[in-house]
Amino acid sequence: MLKLKLFGSAQPNENLRSKGDEARDRNDRRTAAELYQRYLEKEPGDAAIWVQLGHCLKELGRRDEAERAYLRALSLEPQNADTCVQLGHVEKLNGRPEQALGWYRKALVIDPAFEPARHEVTITNESLRQDASTGTGVSNLDERIAAAVEKRIAAFADQIGAIRAVAVELQRLRRNVENLDGRVLQLQASAASVQDAQATTRDTHAERLSALEARAPVSQHGFPALLSQLSELNSHRNEIELCRSRLEAVEKTLEGTGAGH
Repeated sequence: MLKLKLFGSAQPNENLRSKGDEARDRNDRRTAAELYQRYLEKEPGDAAIWVQLGHCLKELGRRDEAERAYLRALSLEPQNADTCVQLGHVEKLNGRPEQALGWYRKALVIDPAFEPARHEVTITNESLRQDASTGTGVSNLDERIAAAVEKRIAAFADQIGAIRAVAVELQRLRRNVENLDGRVLQLQASAASVQDAQATTRDTHAERLSALEARAPVSQHGFPALLSQLSELNSHRNEIELCRSRLEAVEKTLEGTGAGH
């Protein structure tokens, strides 16, 4: 059971890495960087993915973050010549060829036969010699200005992406409000229907009561008059019963008299 749990917990993280590779292969650097960052939160010791994250960030113009990613990879694998070359590329893009040359030379110290480092040392030395021969360093300054402008453009692009995300969220909230308005209208219509039904029920009961009153011998004074009439009927009934009793008594007397004769 323990092995199954460990495998199950690692699998989603491996999916993040593979999905990051897929996004990188289709040149979706932003998505790849996000997936790699999520993967590295769980697996911070994967030097190769720190390098891949650095590549993506560098392509996105986020060179400071790319440099930190490469440095993290180098701290995990100090003898990796290629990571040193990548740090040199970042320095070159930032308009610092001297610092770039230092990283390229460090790569050659680690691996003297590493051709990318040898190539970069050659062309960087040549560039520095040309700058020195002009005595102005204007090209180096232009590169630094261009790098600064590119960095600002990348920052603006990130801000625009955030603004677009906020706009999408606002549209979603607006749709929710519209749905709520529709629901309120439905509830109001239902309440009106209930009120109409109650009014109809009251009218029906009133009609039935009127019909009952019409059938009953009730005077214009209503039920009190009916009660009075019932009382009078009871009084008459009592008088009739009294007369009947007297008649029966007379009949018995007459029968007794006839028997005596």
